[in-house]
Amino acid sequence: MPGSGSRRAPSAPGPGSGLGSGSGSGDPGASCVTRPNCSSGSAIPDHPVLRHAVRLVPALGEMLARHGEKTLVEYDRHLLRWSPDPVQPPDDFCAEVAALAGDLLGPAAAEAARAALARAPVVVTGPHHGFDTMPVTVQGTLAFSLGVAGKGGDGGALFVLGSGNVPLSNYTTPGGLALARSRAGGQGQGSGQGPWGTDAGAHTRVHFFPAAERARLVRGCGPLDERMVERARRRVQALFQEGTLTLAEKRGVDALLAEVFGAPEVLARSSLSAQATVAAASLWTRLRADAARPRLLHLEKDEIVCRLLRRDLEQSASLAHRVFFDARLRARVVALLDGAYGCWSVQRLEALSDQEGSSGHVFSGHGSSGHDPAPGGYGTAFFWGLDERGARVPMLLDEPERGEPVLRPAPAPEGAVGLPEPVPFTPEGLGRALEARALLPNLFTTFLTVGFARGVRCVGGQLQAGYLPVMREALAEALAATGAAADAARVAALPVRAVTTGLMGVLRGDPAGTGRMAGAVEMALAGGLDGAALARLGRLSVGRAVLAGMLEMYPVLAAPAERLENWEADLRAAVAREAGDGLVLLPE
Repeated sequence: MPGSGSRRAPSAPGPGSGLGSGSGSGDPGASCVTRPNCSSGSAIPDHPVLRHAVRLVPALGEMLARHGEKTLVEYDRHLLRWSPDPVQPPDDFCAEVAALAGDLLGPAAAEAARAALARAPVVVTGPHHGFDTMPVTVQGTLAFSLGVAGKGGDGGALFVLGSGNVPLSNYTTPGGLALARSRAGGQGQGSGQGPWGTDAGAHTRVHFFPAAERARLVRGCGPLDERMVERARRRVQALFQEGTLTLAEKRGVDALLAEVFGAPEVLARSSLSAQATVAAASLWTRLRADAARPRLLHLEKDEIVCRLLRRDLEQSASLAHRVFFDARLRARVVALLDGAYGCWSVQRLEALSDQEGSSGHVFSGHGSSGHDPAPGGYGTAFFWGLDERGARVPMLLDEPERGEPVLRPAPAPEGAVGLPEPVPFTPEGLGRALEARALLPNLFTTFLTVGFARGVRCVGGQLQAGYLPVMREALAEALAATGAAADAARVAALPVRAVTTGLMGVLRGDPAGTGRMAGAVEMALAGGLDGAALARLGRLSVGRAVLAGMLEMYPVLAAPAERLENWEADLRAAVAREAGDGLVLLPE
């Protein structure tokens, strides 16, 4: 895997990056987050936590400068005004999304998918796949839905393409429920650690799957069954007995376990991935209690990407085929993205393969969050391999002087069971491995296939807004350098900084006191948001929604040693003051 060429620094923060400093106290005389001399009444609040977050993720500042004054509804409608000029037509993408939606949710869902994507090929890519109940991702989806509702006369369709490339142990709890409250005594369940090894919000977790299964990726995980639902019910009973849940909350969660997650139509599915799509559609009707809500299609992104890739591998003109098998273009891409977030580190992968100084641990930094950064970790060459448990193993692209390149596994992480077989890096070899579910696309390959090739607008999280522009710039530069100027221009013109994850405005309790951002469970137990509450939320500015979302996002973006002193208390007071009439407060 050649590593010549300049190394491109990652946009996302790494441990010890030292990108922020300052006091946790307010600074009334400081400039606003995105530009000087803005008025104190601006829709883009000025707060030390938000300024620090912008230093950690500069793309967040650019997004706020462009859109911070818009209301959430205005912002959504801006994102949906997208007519691409792609390298490849998105028709096959639309067809695969509709087919998967139809298989899992029926013909009406397939028809809604086709109609909505014909209007605008825009999808939300921030959440993980699995049972999405986390406040930060659920509220991001809710915020984006405010501009989707009512389009097409049938409520429209809202697409969430979640990554199945995360283990069940991920702190977002894809194989269980996240309750937006601390346990009695003030601490969340320790198995729900965030990317810095911290509690990342101290949410209480209710796991469905036993601990021995939690290394398995969502994509390869078998189905939830009645025994697992009963295990979760016992966990809820224990939370009630220890005082974490009230009797009304216990009864409400028990009802969700029976009527949503343990429903016959969910348990009948043969994989967690399929179950998650069916459960999400059911739970969504309990979060939005209005008649104009769009249909939620929460699908596994990796399944769609693998279907498209198998087609692309057979088409020499496809962008993925050219990046993989045009040796000059591939070498440029590998060199320009060497060390970039979501890609690969050639030096580290080669050292790991040679077993020089390797501890056996494949991930560090954000590894526990399910991302695959090269800085602080190893990344992988275009695809992950899977061991016998279904856990990820990094792959190295071995390019001999004679013969075909080969993807071969680097040594497995501690606890791995059996390395994957080497895969010939040829259209036939990759196609067979994808068909056998022995390979999984990494972040770069995912966005290469969906966004860069087919022009689908991917609306994600704040970290995505940092790493996606780096990938776009490198790919456009590599295409231009190898004689594909027209395609380079098309790739360079793609919008890649759209953010929904982290836009929040629904709280449970007093925002200035002990209130917490509400997740799916809390909104469902409150009876969902009616039209008046949704209209209130829609008036919230993007800037203020980002500020409120920092109650959840800041522990993810900033390592513990870098966080501002007294950040949470100061931020709570600012959210209560700045968000104004846009906040939706659910009763305790």
